[in-house]
Amino acid sequence: MASSDLTLPLISFLFPGTGQIITGQYEYGVVYSTIAISGLVVSTSEAARIRHITDDKDTVTTKNNSLRKYQLGLQTYQTMGGFSLFQSFRTSVKIRQESGGQYVFIKNEETPLDIASAPFKLSFLQKTSTWIPISLGVALNLWILHHPDKGWGRTALTANDAGFAAAFSWNAGTHEEAVFRGWMMPVFRENWMNDHWSNLAQASTFAAAHLSTNDFPIIQFFLGLHLGCVTQSNGWSIGESVFIHTWWDIIAFLGAYQLKKDNPDHAPPAKLMLPPLTLSF
Repeated sequence: MASSDLTLPLISFLFPGTGQIITGQYEYGVVYSTIAISGLVVSTSEAARIRHITDDKDTVTTKNNSLRKYQLGLQTYQTMGGFSLFQSFRTSVKIRQESGGQYVFIKNEETPLDIASAPFKLSFLQKTSTWIPISLGVALNLWILHHPDKGWGRTALTANDAGFAAAFSWNAGTHEEAVFRGWMMPVFRENWMNDHWSNLAQASTFAAAHLSTNDFPIIQFFLGLHLGCVTQSNGWSIGESVFIHTWWDIIAFLGAYQLKKDNPDHAPPAKLMLPPLTLSF
């Protein structure tokens, strides 16, 4: 594997904007790094508030605003890393397609704006590959809401719940698709020359990344396989998979926030949620 496949994209993920600055795309580099640093500043300030709450022996629930801002700040950093990684990789792909005949299976060019706007393209719902998994997600969440585990009850959704679910899901849907289906799967495909093995490898990695929130992420594995098939069938464009991923997460979050337990120390179940990665600084 060439260094442009791995090294620069990974550095760009860990330090958003690095790849763009190295390749002369300075405007993008400044935007990614500025937003990423802003996310860290927010998460750091909210972490101090959370420590103050816990020092006073109070409980920090999943609906606590400071906790949500902390999580969203870190997620913003990761999102900029995902965008930076994807753009670094696709910049290399374009050059190598023109000069060396590599990555010829990638038929469609995608910009960061294409990825950012994909969750809002409702035209994807006209495709069976989109509305079937979305409908399945709705059905699974309705079943969980009407058949909760022992000790769980229902609570009303708030505007804050909806806003956080939308923001967090947009971040997760965009950057995780950029990483798994937009970068990892094409790299496997270029080196193994096999669509099926590359899809199986990325889906397995995607599921393993969810072990932090689910001891048996079988749903995530099969959804990862589906998102990989969708990406490949679309000329390796990740727009549709971004849409599915984002709205699946929104549905899962809104379902989870309607559940409550007598003991507030216990968070709502998140077995259907997709966000797998947590960064700590």
